[in-house]
Amino acid sequence: MIYKDSNFNNIFWKFSLEFYDRPKVASRLISLQDDLGVNINLVLCCFWSADRGFSVLTQQVISDLNAIVEDWNSLVVKPLRSVRLGIKHWESGKYEKIREKIRGKAKDLELSTEQFEQMIIYDYLNTNTGSSVLSEQDKIEIAKSNLLSYLGFLKLNTRADPEMLDELLDSYREFLKNSIQ
Repeated sequence: MIYKDSNFNNIFWKFSLEFYDRPKVASRLISLQDDLGVNINLVLCCFWSADRGFSVLTQQVISDLNAIVEDWNSLVVKPLRSVRLGIKHWESGKYEKIREKIRGKAKDLELSTEQFEQMIIYDYLNTNTGSSVLSEQDKIEIAKSNLLSYLGFLKLNTRADPEMLDELLDSYREFLKNSIQ
């Protein structure tokens, strides 16, 4: 169940659902998560903070964001993801329908923990950063800078596929164009 509390169901969450739903965005984000171990919510934050007109995320802000969600992510989100994937890959034979119901519940719970993590990020950014109106090009440049800063913080900037990052930025550009209309 996704909760309806206004802080829980905030604009960062709504942005993430819309952006994640764009063609190929989910698969690119999951590749970054699986291949490099990045936190998808923090990658989404790189784009959302640009979208909201926040200034470039500094190394300190990125470090703070990582620190405030790190325990939650490693102790709650990742284990639930492992449970869901374990259920998904288990050969169930005649128990397929029951297995799928259980997997659906695990997926819903995992999604709720992701949403909670985003609420923490949202609260931090709304408390610690200011915003301004930015052009589409400025948003793209800030998103790129944020993404590279986050990957640099994780010491992954040389391991990330530049083509995939460009594709994510292209998806964000298209997202912005469709949002304006």
